[in-house]
This record gives sequence, structure tokens and C-alpha cells, in this order.
Amino acid sequence: MEKYLPRKIDLVIHNNHKLTNKQKTIYKEKKWGVFEFDKKNLADKKVKSFDFEATDGGLSPTKLSVLFKEIILEIF
Repeated sequence: MEKYLPRKIDLVIHNNHKLTNKQKTIYKEKKWGVFEFDKKNLADKKVKSFDFEATDGGLSPTKLSVLFKEIILEIF
């Protein structure tokens, strides 16, 4: 992605949730992909690992808001 952005990425948000079989089925039905966490290529980046998965699949706005608040408070 850095190839296409005007600056280097300085923060990576990583969803560290392990999908249940039910969630894997939902992801497959919706044709959503899952990326493997590539720690080696992120060695020079700040990484925030957090479980922000919703119970029914997808991302939880409530959990994400907690993470974003934490990030914003670190900046200011």
C-alpha cells in the first residue's frame, strides 16, 4: 500500500480475533477474505492488535470505537 500512498504507513491495526467455524462460514458466504498477520514485514511499524470482531461476523463498531479512542488519546 505504501507504494500508492504519499507517505509511509506508521500504524497498522490488526484484528487478532480467531474466527469460529460459524464466522468462517459467514465470511465464506459473503466472500470476505482473511489476511494472515505478516509480522516479519511489519517489524518497522507500530502495530495495534485488538479483537474487534462482531459476534455475527464483520467488524464491531463498538469495539472499533474503543480502539480509535485509544489511538486518538495517544496522539494528543
